[in-house]
Amino acid sequence: MRSSVGFVQIDGWTFNREGRPLECVRCGSWEFYEYVGYHRHPITLKGKVNQPVVRYQCKSCRKTVVQTFDYVGKWKQYAKDVHRTALNRTVRDRSSRRHASRSMLDDFPTSPCESTLRNWANVYGRLARITLRREVFPQLDLSGYQPVHMDEIYTHVAGDKMAIIDAMAHKGYLSLGGKVCNDPSSDDAWDVLEQIDDLLIEPSSFVTDDSAIYPPAFSRLGRHVVHRTCVYHRHRTIGRWERALEKTKNKKERKETLENIIRNCKELFDQIWDDPHGRVTNNRLERRFAELRRMLHQSVGFMCLECADNFSWLERFRWDFHRFERGQYAGKSSVEVCGFQMDGHEWTYFLGIPDREDLETRIESVSCWLSQSFAS
Repeated sequence: MRSSVGFVQIDGWTFNREGRPLECVRCGSWEFYEYVGYHRHPITLKGKVNQPVVRYQCKSCRKTVVQTFDYVGKWKQYAKDVHRTALNRTVRDRSSRRHASRSMLDDFPTSPCESTLRNWANVYGRLARITLRREVFPQLDLSGYQPVHMDEIYTHVAGDKMAIIDAMAHKGYLSLGGKVCNDPSSDDAWDVLEQIDDLLIEPSSFVTDDSAIYPPAFSRLGRHVVHRTCVYHRHRTIGRWERALEKTKNKKERKETLENIIRNCKELFDQIWDDPHGRVTNNRLERRFAELRRMLHQSVGFMCLECADNFSWLERFRWDFHRFERGQYAGKSSVEVCGFQMDGHEWTYFLGIPDREDLETRIESVSCWLSQSFAS
């Protein structure tokens, strides 16, 4: 949906401020008359409202179209302000579905149930993935030398083991893709690499931890890539072996642990001093995983893997949009989505759910762009 102060476009139709169609998409006629009427009862943050609806019919071809409204979508029970509030409380404020439902009930006379919030997270997460992959990433210059950070996080949700593999660009720390799975393997890492390849991004350098799932996936790329191990993860692994060395009494195990410590210290020394870019780390990705772990426990619980994957894309959209909004993306130019600048707008606006009235003061450039498009 695209909107301005005077009109709105929905599914190819152009409506005026009152929701009356301006032009028939079938014959191009501008003459409509009121054909029939009925009542809708959408639920807003102020409660259930009684909304009269008019169905218009074209005088030339008899094509019918339903009157539209800014605050509620077509055939939707809940208004857009409810969607936006619930989505922000679930994703931005890191609230669980149960807490978001109860807090909305305390603040407003309406509250969607937990299953409804889960469905919204699934739907808008899928929409966020489409928006990122088709509108945002193709505009970015992320190929070439700059490394891509890849890592995985393990946790237990509802008694089951779950993990997220995530890929992040070094430029601007933008999240490029990922996957939710039960037990990560090299095939799951390859699926993430295929997602990056679908974005027409061909990085020549990757930074991962010392997990064994990444080298087999990199070998399937068909081109030479530089694979570096994160300095932070190397230090953490050495620290774990040092603590294990203090607790181990068996001489054979102490010898093997000591050999591992010496070998990794030598590799770490060579990486830092012989490689000019060997000090790169995944620290920023680890900080983001701290947020993802809470999201997994509070919001993804009792979801199937597909729903959890869609919800993780919603989190990636919010994360990447935050980088653009704060001006922290080191790109050549600002990024546009459907012709709109991503800087300085509410992040949920690009998922098509805020009210037009709440954003009229912030989208003057959008109004001018639409006016010029229709004038031409």
